[in-house]
Amino acid sequence: MLVAVYYQDRLASLVQGTLNGGQATVEYVLSRPDSVLPPYTAYSVRGAGRRALTEFIRLCMARGVRTLAAHAVTPPSASLHAGLGFRLLDDL
Repeated sequence: MLVAVYYQDRLASLVQGTLNGGQATVEYVLSRPDSVLPPYTAYSVRGAGRRALTEFIRLCMARGVRTLAAHAVTPPSASLHAGLGFRLLDDL
């Protein structure tokens, strides 16, 4: 499944994930370089990644997914996932 978020007619964030029965995995959350939250850039579209991931979660729930996993590879990604209810299983 692919979820795209646009801002002012430009792609701001993209989430790609897989669904397998009652389980789903977030494969990646991508944001345009000028859409990433500080400290990574001073010019950002705040919340595009969160919006895309929130919509992915909503779509998964609507399809009966009971378990959702993701791999965070940066501190901002881990913070985004934790803020949406993911449990962090190890350090980055």
